[in-house]
Parts: sequence; C-alpha cells; structure tokens
Amino acid sequence: MRVLPILLICCALVLQSLLCFSLVPSSRARNQDDEVIRVNTDLVLVNVTVMDAQGKFVNGLKQADFSVMEGGQPQTVSSFTAEETPFAAAVLLDTSGSMEQRLSLGRSAAIRFLDGLRPEDVAAVYRFDTKVERLQDFSSDRDLTPGAFSIRTRGMTVLNDAIVRAADDLSRRSERRRAIVVLSDGGENRSSASSFANKSGGLYVASPGGQELRDSFSGIVTELGHQYTLAYRPSNRARDGSWRAIDVKLSRADLTVRTRKGYRAPKN
Repeated sequence: MRVLPILLICCALVLQSLLCFSLVPSSRARNQDDEVIRVNTDLVLVNVTVMDAQGKFVNGLKQADFSVMEGGQPQTVSSFTAEETPFAAAVLLDTSGSMEQRLSLGRSAAIRFLDGLRPEDVAAVYRFDTKVERLQDFSSDRDLTPGAFSIRTRGMTVLNDAIVRAADDLSRRSERRRAIVVLSDGGENRSSASSFANKSGGLYVASPGGQELRDSFSGIVTELGHQYTLAYRPSNRARDGSWRAIDVKLSRADLTVRTRKGYRAPKN
C-alpha cells in the first residue's frame, strides 16, 4: 500500500483572494495540524515543483538531479516520475455563516476552477460548515451542480473534517496527481490554512480576484501537470509516530524546489 501526495489549495475569498499550495498525503487526520500530514505506509511519495529564477516551471530533469534527505540522512529514491498525467481535484466550498455575503463569489471561483481543468481531469464538489457534504461526485463535467446554487450559509466551519473527507475520497482514485481546493473567506480557517501550508511546503499567492484569480487557477492546473514524483522507503524503519523532516535538493543551484516539509510516521 502507498500514499500519494495531494496538493492543497486554499483560496480565501476576502478583499484579496489567497491561494496556498500545500503538499499533504491522502491520510486520516485528527484536529491537530500535524495529524493531517500523516503517512500510513512504508513508502513515502513526494511531489516536487521545480522553478527557475523567473518563476517558470522547469521540465526535463532526471532522477540523478534530485537528492532526498529525511531527518538529515540520505534516502534512496526507488521510483521517479516526470510525465504529465491527469489529476483528480476535490473542490471544498465554505458555506459557514461568515460566508453569507461571499457565497456567490465562492461559487464563481469554483466555476472558474472547473472551467480551467483539462479534458482528462476530474473533479468533485463539496460544501462544509458544521458538517461536510459532497454535492457532486468526481467526473469530467465542468458544470457546477444546480444544488450548489440553492445552498445557504450556516454555523461554524469544520475545515479539518472537510480536508480529511476529501483526502479519503481522493485516496480511492487512480490518478497519481490529486488536489484539494478550499474556497473560503479565511475567517477562523486562516491560521489552520497557514499552518497546513507552512508544514507541507505551501505557498501563498495574494490575488484581488478577476483575471488575476483566473490566472492563478490556470497556474495550479499547469503546476499539477508539471510536477516530479519521487518515492522512497525511509531508512528509519521505526513506527514511533514521530515527525520526519524531508529535504529535497537539486544538483543545480540556479533552480528552486517546492515540496512538503515532512510527514508524521505511522505508530503501532
């Protein structure tokens, strides 16, 4: 059994839309942020984005260009993938009380993201407030389900629960690249989203919406299609539930790497 990483994209629908890209594995979580980044298998997979000094994605790298350290110890990469592949996305729409004035903006953002997917990609849509509900299952349909236009805001948000539900559903998908898109106004979720991004190699991109937001969504789809996937079996075989720091380095100093910072090991 193996766990594939998931790209977590948090979009805060406030005066400035906020995108955070975070790599987390598809796994069961508890309320603590550390628990969201948990691996339940001996095979660790890491999706890596490589960019040049101009911020453009870099293709054509080989396995020999990468080295992986875990806890300061070099690891042996057992598999390496660089090809462009289809991906599955789970779109999470915040419908809590704080979104009452921004729900239309949230739906519009969801539509923009779905419109930007490639024909071979699939997506599902969820709502979350005091509970999590899937509005439409994974498909290549780019139309937002009619049920999304009749929902009303209510209560507080259960962001962690929503991410766990989406991650569990994505773990059953066959696609090697997977994404969770959170559309929220920030609110009480801001610190959690920031923590997820920080611990899993996330990046925040401020956007005022409109064309800039559409360009950001387009960039997300492009990034998912141009990531490198590395797999290794950690030399530390202890199943002690400890935090394992991951450091991915390149042979070229002129390039930068973005990936998750680590994971929490399984515990017997």
